[in-house]
Amino acid sequence: MKSTQQKLTHQLNAVMQTPISRREFLRYLGVGLLGVVGITGLLNSLGHAIPNQARSNKSASAGYGSGAYGE
Repeated sequence: MKSTQQKLTHQLNAVMQTPISRREFLRYLGVGLLGVVGITGLLNSLGHAIPNQARSNKSASAGYGSGAYGE
């Protein structure tokens, strides 16, 4: 576990020490934001596309008021 953590720490330090221009930084930031917005939008769309089980499983009860008006 510690070796994996040390590897990740080393890789993160290497990335943080790499010099980039302001233009490259803004480009990476924009791509990251679009990725986050795109992923959340995709998950939101999938949530609306899959029918909710609570709505599809209607339980029928017997007795007064269980049927539609006029039945």
